[in-house]
Amino acid sequence: DELIDDIRLSYLEDASKSYLVKQAKPIYEKAIGLCLQYHQFSGDKKYLAEAFKYAEKSKAIILLEQIKEAKANTFAGIPDSLQQKERHLKKEIGQLEKQLALQKEEEITDSLGQSARAQLIHAKTKYEDLIKRFEKENSEYHQLKYDLQTADIPTIQTNLLKDSQLLVEYFVGADSIYIFKVSPTDFEVITKAKDFPLKDWIDGLRQGIYYCRVNKEATAEDCARLDKQYSDYGAKLYQQLISPLALTAATRDLIIIPDGVLGYIPFDALLTKEITTDQQNQFQTYPYLGLDYTICYGFSATFLKELQQTNTQAANNQLLAFAPSFQLKKIEQESTVEEEIDPVYAQRSSLSPLFFNEAEVTQIAKAFGGIVYNNSQANKAKFIQEVTQYRYLHIASHGKMNEENADLSYIAFTQNGDSTNQEELLYLRELYDLEIPADMVVLSACETGIGELQNGEGIISLARGFSYAGAKSIITSLWNVNDQKTADLMVDFYENLKKGQSKDAALANAKRAYIQQNSATFSHPFYWAGFVPIGNMKAIETTTDWTWLVGLGLGSLLFGLILGIRFFIKNKSRLL
Repeated sequence: DELIDDIRLSYLEDASKSYLVKQAKPIYEKAIGLCLQYHQFSGDKKYLAEAFKYAEKSKAIILLEQIKEAKANTFAGIPDSLQQKERHLKKEIGQLEKQLALQKEEEITDSLGQSARAQLIHAKTKYEDLIKRFEKENSEYHQLKYDLQTADIPTIQTNLLKDSQLLVEYFVGADSIYIFKVSPTDFEVITKAKDFPLKDWIDGLRQGIYYCRVNKEATAEDCARLDKQYSDYGAKLYQQLISPLALTAATRDLIIIPDGVLGYIPFDALLTKEITTDQQNQFQTYPYLGLDYTICYGFSATFLKELQQTNTQAANNQLLAFAPSFQLKKIEQESTVEEEIDPVYAQRSSLSPLFFNEAEVTQIAKAFGGIVYNNSQANKAKFIQEVTQYRYLHIASHGKMNEENADLSYIAFTQNGDSTNQEELLYLRELYDLEIPADMVVLSACETGIGELQNGEGIISLARGFSYAGAKSIITSLWNVNDQKTADLMVDFYENLKKGQSKDAALANAKRAYIQQNSATFSHPFYWAGFVPIGNMKAIETTTDWTWLVGLGLGSLLFGLILGIRFFIKNKSRLL
């Protein structure tokens, strides 16, 4: 473990760190097993805490280091000129890496590619030299950046958890699943034998939820089979992953730290009981876990602790929302508008037209306040220009996961013309070079929470990219979401935020209301379970509250004073 830490300190490349964590995970698994044996022999709970430390060290290390590096830059007194130089080099490296990745995807190998590779090597060398200078000349920077201490159990119980909350952290090993259960007053570790095909069950669950709803070719028989497949795996996964927790009435909120393939599960769509034949397809009546518990997620407990302790400078403005527009491709223009807006199949994917995203952001801004950019104004340059000035960001658009190269997953901004304009695609790799100090980012688009699974680091997704850039909380999606129903869900979500609800409660209550208000067809989990909240779930601060009231009070006082003075002057002689 000490050797792994030493090696990690010597690496500057994220790819090298990621490779190291992947190699280290089996060692951490052995360490967890050893700690649990010590606990079994001695009864001493300190070994359970030690096991938790190793589980934490296997999760989201690169993300955690990014937060610590930002803190080191801010508090270690690095001169602004050098920080600006560092940002410039990181941006240059990111642009070159994106250029090479796109060339590789298009199978272009020419002199331009060779030149870009040479420039990349040169830029990385300059960056490494600059970081070594920071570390050599500023001991506080080194100390802040390389603080490898993970969040301990007492810190989590005191600082992260409310009375009704339970933190559930998973570690998926080769033969066992370790479940760490932390309440405000207690802590235990549950060991489950991995004697079932976990990945196959999760794949079956996800396919059962969304395949029939995103494929027009699916027959009625296909849909009946897949709906049953979902309900079967939803109940089985609940029994394996949640039932061992023996949840009590005291717990109402779950903070879930997934591991590996568990990051693909919408836990609130798991089923607390098996579905009977008579109940099949009556989706409003299903016993969803999310009906009983408010669920949020984190990349690691240490990461959540750091988010709470990180005080980014509050932006001056509230909400910034984007609703890009997209045109029909020539090959699609034979389809009728009615087919395109079929509420069952209308998806936020494939860069096809979106018919409900503009209404979504308009209603949100009307209820919540804020600035909306749509059509040609909803462009990438505008986003990058203004992203640091707002506390809450909402993007209602298309998202696309890239299975071959996670760094090329993207959020799309307004596309003009018949072909895809890559300049209006915000790639995951570009997020690493942006500063996004937002309290909340809502990615109302497809596939923003899924991507390449890197053993030890987690799912490399657009949501993770926004966290890397500094966002404290993300609302993200686990599959190709429906255009119309997403708009309905998001408007309710913001109405709940406006009432002062925490972000996870606002989303959970919007989902519960959605299930009650929709028919059997549209209360299916595909339409509501795809969105999950990650990060700091603290309720948002709106300007309607005290600022507006104080301003109104002062304005009324001033107006009254002016009227009084005018009355006194006009009637001075009479009054005297």
